[in-house]
Amino acid sequence: MQLSNEMTDALSAEAALGTLRGAAAKRWQRLSAADSKLIDQVASWEQLLAPMANWLPETPVPTGVWNGIEQVLFAAPVPLPARRSTNARWIGATLAMAASLGLWLALPSAPTTISTPALQLKTLATLSSEHQLARWQISQRSDGQVSVSVNVAWQQPANRSLQLWAIDTEGTPHSLGIITLVEQSSTLNLSVTQRDQLSRVTVFAISDEPLGGSLNALPSGPVIFSGKASKS
Repeated sequence: MQLSNEMTDALSAEAALGTLRGAAAKRWQRLSAADSKLIDQVASWEQLLAPMANWLPETPVPTGVWNGIEQVLFAAPVPLPARRSTNARWIGATLAMAASLGLWLALPSAPTTISTPALQLKTLATLSSEHQLARWQISQRSDGQVSVSVNVAWQQPANRSLQLWAIDTEGTPHSLGIITLVEQSSTLNLSVTQRDQLSRVTVFAISDEPLGGSLNALPSGPVIFSGKASKS
């Protein structure tokens, strides 16, 4: 059965969240192995959802959970009966290893997949506005680039562009690039100079500019979202 675009998008979101189970998860693995676009969809969902974890309050782990982990990891080993000889222990261990190996060989093999390390995100700022419900999350990826995501569907006019600015300690704005949203998120590929400017940012802002961005080094359109840089 051919899956619709809506169905593959929904399954991609579940795969990113880790909620696929059983036969559905196995089938998704087979589909992803045959179609790299599905892997890209999952990566897009992961990039969109990951910053949302930073908005949740930290919840302490219950003491009972830690006690259970320590009991499993650091419990004292059970002594073997004294009358069992060293040879008997080695024979028993060998038989156990052989049985485990036989069981492993008997299990159906899953298709081999090559996984790449997940990108880590560091929150730089959350931008808001008095007149808009949208909230923009600005994050720096572990590869040095900047991720921009919005919590609601945003429709930008075809003849206008959103531009991200980093304002330094002297109040000078520096353009970080044009925000081109794909499923409510965008990645800005920064130059070495722009990455260096991130360490001196006090405020981030998004302005509404003519198509392609401001024609000079300053915002030419209204600033519609802004927020203070997070303290590292």
